[in-house]
Amino acid sequence: MMMFTREYYPGTYINGNYYVTGSPENGTRVKRTLRVGEDFKPAFPDSIDLKITSACGFGCPFCHESATPNGKTADLERLKAFLDPLPRVGIEVAIGGGDIFSCPEFTYDLVKWLEKDNGFLPRLTLSHRNYEELNDTVVEGMLQYTKFSEDSVEKKLTYLLEEIPVGVSLNQYLENPIPDRISASSFRLSSERIVYHVIAGVINPEDLWEMWLDRRHYRKILVLGFKQFGRGASYTLPDLDKTKEVVERILARQKGLFTGEVRKVIAFDNLAIEQLGIKSLLPKEEWDTFYQGDEFTASMYVDAVEETVAPTSRTPKEERTSWNQTTLLKYFNENHR
Repeated sequence: MMMFTREYYPGTYINGNYYVTGSPENGTRVKRTLRVGEDFKPAFPDSIDLKITSACGFGCPFCHESATPNGKTADLERLKAFLDPLPRVGIEVAIGGGDIFSCPEFTYDLVKWLEKDNGFLPRLTLSHRNYEELNDTVVEGMLQYTKFSEDSVEKKLTYLLEEIPVGVSLNQYLENPIPDRISASSFRLSSERIVYHVIAGVINPEDLWEMWLDRRHYRKILVLGFKQFGRGASYTLPDLDKTKEVVERILARQKGLFTGEVRKVIAFDNLAIEQLGIKSLLPKEEWDTFYQGDEFTASMYVDAVEETVAPTSRTPKEERTSWNQTTLLKYFNENHR
């Protein structure tokens, strides 16, 4: 994973032989070893990709999780017990599915346990159509806020969408895939916490360019690699040449294009870095500053539905390890790169 932004923020913890500085606000993190020249040797993952449900009704043909409307949801108490041994230093937990709002109360209870009770940094991932619908529910609920109890779904949704960073996935298989703007309610609730997720080869390259130029709405963009896994295994890998060209234009202009209070951020997951040849587009100094390490160096995947752990969500299922055979920290320390 790597992220480019125009500013840095305080916030530090030590993991193994390196320290991490970053911002819970915008997700930017920079890692430096305590001794110059050493390789990173983490004692625990800096980030966890967490699947909590395999239920989803959108039916995207490239879904690497093969989610379906009748998919299952994890056991919350077993999941909390599995995560509990981790240190409380601000580990990022990217919560996804499936559709995580097919089980809104589960999602709320998990996020509250992670953030309020234990100091983790949860992030939520959902589709933009799902996000719009949720905002309509929340805004309507807020107009009658006093009528709802503290345990109501409306108040729980309001907390999630107001307080927690949200990754909004855009893709061409949903109606109006790249909206002219997200609704006013969306921006009233959480504009500073939205990161727009786009899949390389699935998003139209020119749409990506227009998103980057839009100073008001698309302030933070995460480019994901195309996963040939799950339903994506039978999906034709898109031609990435035009996407590469657009990314090169963005990286060439990102330093000085925007001024003032609006910050533009673009990030790439490891698969997108590989598929788009990001390293070749950057000076060595910038690469060394922003690159956060290979997959499974300081990150890992947890499937709480199947109760397995793996290096990534693309790890073949037969190579994943059951929770019954290991603990999270033991698995990470015995297997990470």
